[in-house]
Amino acid sequence: MIGAYIGWLNWQMAVGRIQATILKKQEAGQTVPLWLVKHENHLRGILLVALMGGIALIGYWAGAAL
Repeated sequence: MIGAYIGWLNWQMAVGRIQATILKKQEAGQTVPLWLVKHENHLRGILLVALMGGIALIGYWAGAAL
């Protein structure tokens, strides 16, 4: 559970970084890549599964190895 929580925190930071990048580019008048705007929700889901599951799995393996 601790690994899943840490993964969720990392996911929050990653999603915040993506949103900040999009907002910064829009405010500067630069074009945001279309694929990023189009697939932002899919990217969030992939990151959620990868970070929450991956960090929890690494924590389990590390604990089992002790």
